[in-house]
Amino acid sequence: MLIAEGTLWRRLVADRRIRYMAAGAISAAVYYAFFAGGYALLGDHLFSRAAVSADVVAVLANLATAVVVYPLYRRHVFGWDGAWLRGFPRFYVITLSGLVWALIGLPVLIEIVGLPALVALAIIIAALPLLNYQFLRLWTFRAGPRRRGRRST
Repeated sequence: MLIAEGTLWRRLVADRRIRYMAAGAISAAVYYAFFAGGYALLGDHLFSRAAVSADVVAVLANLATAVVVYPLYRRHVFGWDGAWLRGFPRFYVITLSGLVWALIGLPVLIEIVGLPALVALAIIIAALPLLNYQFLRLWTFRAGPRRRGRRST
């Protein structure tokens, strides 16, 4: 009944933490797609002589994902309407933490633990959101005069 009336939906959408989780799921899927596609094209599967390591693919996937999902976080999660180029460097600094995790964690999980690359990546993707939310909320998109009408949950 609540969903039919829209009440539950409005409450969920009004909660920034719910919007963050939804954006995070989209970001993870985008990153995973960029990484998987890049690894399939550039990794040792197809071009064994000119193979590009998983680390290089992770760097490229990280940058591509940040560019694609920044508007989602900027507008829909944090309701920030500052200049695009002003906020993106701070956003990318936070996304670099995911890259550092990937660059350290991928070799450990793949080469030492023996996991397949995409399973290792899925584990890393699942571990990042808790820290990133706090950094994005408190630094990248901190409340200020340019913030409008979003609940600060």
